Amino acid sequence: IEWITGSSAGRVSMQISTNEGTPGHDDLNFRRAVQSAVNKEEVIMGAMEGYAEPIDIDMCPNYSGHPEGYEVVPYDVEKAKEYLAASNYDGEEFEILVQSGTMYDTVAQIVQYQLMEVGINCTINAVDSATFTDLWYAGKYDAMIKNTNSSLLDADGFLNFFMATDYAPTNNNQHPRTQEIYDLGIAARKAQGEEREELYRQAVDIVTEEAYQVPLFANTNTLAFNSNLEGVEVYPLGSVYLFDISWKE
Repeated sequence: IEWITGSSAGRVSMQISTNEGTPGHDDLNFRRAVQSAVNKEEVIMGAMEGYAEPIDIDMCPNYSGHPEGYEVVPYDVEKAKEYLAASNYDGEEFEILVQSGTMYDTVAQIVQYQLMEVGINCTINAVDSATFTDLWYAGKYDAMIKNTNSSLLDADGFLNFFMATDYAPTNNNQHPRTQEIYDLGIAARKAQGEEREELYRQAVDIVTEEAYQVPLFANTNTLAFNSNLEGVEVYPLGSVYLFDISWKE
């Protein structure tokens, strides 16, 4: 038996709520403290055994329209502590919503530890899938860790969390600059080539500047196969093309 791995169409990010009553509401310094405190490499090793690729925007690197030259926030504990000291945070609970019994529950536990290390009173609300969706759609979370898969390898999926129209997942999860991000995304959907990538760069830079998300990692696909086969490849959408596979002579 042989094993091969390759890129996938799924990525995992932490969404930070700006809804009223949450620590991230109207407090950019707090959100930036969270953003700077997360060590993605540690998350990948602890939760994924190293089988993932860190990301700095909520897109997989293999997506069409993936921009270049976007803003990146490095892991920096001291900077996180500086942001926290400059924020309005006063030790209140910062709760991460996650689906229980999944690898993302483990991701949340690692992130929880990292946030506590800089002085954030972080807790986890691990719930079943139905409750997770209900709380997500209702905007009842301080932060949320979620895996997002895309049926198309395209940057358009980035807008899933920034829809300014009547869309159930975001109706109760609007940010102050959601409309601006959405407008750039819609313009990018109509553009081509470098113009499209530039519009997406502007959109993702707003998300980074405002610390609305902490992108964590892009998943990988793994495939086991008989070592006597040749032509076996891993595809991002998980498909297996049997007409490419044959027995070795």
